[in-house]
Amino acid sequence: MVWDPLEFLKQPITLRKCVYWHLDGQLTQLNLPSAYQLFTNTFIEHQNASRKSKQLKNLRKRLQHFAEFFSYMPAFVNSWLQYVACLRYDCVALDYMRINRELEGTLSPLEWIVIDGQPQLGFFSPSGLLQLWYSTETYRELIDDELRPATVLNTEHLYNNELQTLSGQLDNQEIKDLVQGVHFCQDEESGVSDEILKMISILESLKNLQVVKVTGDTLFERLINFHGFRDHPGHTVGYMIKNRVSELEIKECTVIGTLDSIADLTRWERVFKVTFSRLAQLDLNRAVLPPGCRWLRLDKIRMLKWWDQEEIRSLLQNQLELRERIHYEVTKPKTWIVENATSAEVAVAHTCKALMWETMGHLNRMQLVEVGEIEPTPILPRSLYEDGRIEWCGSKQETSIILL
Repeated sequence: MVWDPLEFLKQPITLRKCVYWHLDGQLTQLNLPSAYQLFTNTFIEHQNASRKSKQLKNLRKRLQHFAEFFSYMPAFVNSWLQYVACLRYDCVALDYMRINRELEGTLSPLEWIVIDGQPQLGFFSPSGLLQLWYSTETYRELIDDELRPATVLNTEHLYNNELQTLSGQLDNQEIKDLVQGVHFCQDEESGVSDEILKMISILESLKNLQVVKVTGDTLFERLINFHGFRDHPGHTVGYMIKNRVSELEIKECTVIGTLDSIADLTRWERVFKVTFSRLAQLDLNRAVLPPGCRWLRLDKIRMLKWWDQEEIRSLLQNQLELRERIHYEVTKPKTWIVENATSAEVAVAHTCKALMWETMGHLNRMQLVEVGEIEPTPILPRSLYEDGRIEWCGSKQETSIILL
């Protein structure tokens, strides 16, 4: 069957939306090699016949910052240039961008980047590969004439003092309020870079800031954890800025929550969603969530230590009988519930529920995505689980949970 993009675009928007959601921001088959492929030399570069045109050579000069990280793979760079030369005018890519706009950027955020000295709206793959970009004028013409995208400033994709210039340009064009998120990212082996300090200095001017994302242990400890504010006064995120933020994402750290260092997020008082992503280990007993946190997402955590809840476990072991609930979804964990309880057991179960909610605070939604080993057995509210507000997917290890 031949792929017909025009036929696809005739499909209902709900269907196209589902397709785009599963793409996860990856619009082409062009992927950067994994660490394993580089180490074992098993990465196969795309060998498309490269058009050695003047246009592509000029394009490479314009996008030099975004190409230099994989310049050791010339065939890959040539394939990438051919994609980006035309992808931003592709009918399906444009439809993706329009639906992404209607969903307020929830499919994939747009980042402010600088090309030829001018601000552009860039769209990156999950691995950080630039896939397409638009000037504000082109974005108005092709996607949204009101220019209302949800945008991000990302230090990983801003180079050589571009952030300061970009900030001034956004001010001059009176579009700085489009910035809803910032992403702090840098090499873990270096000290805090000038770009990070400059990003901190412009946070006050981002009046519509809602999302703060940090990558790496150093930036987490300095910018998110409580003692960073104490240890670096004047060079971290201030109180007034924290009060604007509604979402935090912490990614690519080694261990969060240790015997020597508690992850204290209590100063982020207005945050309702916290995401921990790509961590080697997370201990929920030593990670204190914001007081208003309603939504916790755990994504690709190699080792997760659940809340101890020792008093509940003692009551369950000594005074209640748990039975496994049979279900036929292999992707779901085994579930254990209290069933056919006596009046005395019901009273104990109510005590356990009260203790459980003391631990979980105001959480009413949880997502566990590709979480590895978990100990001890998670104890969760049965009402949230059966209502679909606790989602569990992608785990490759057999897991059991207790529902109360």
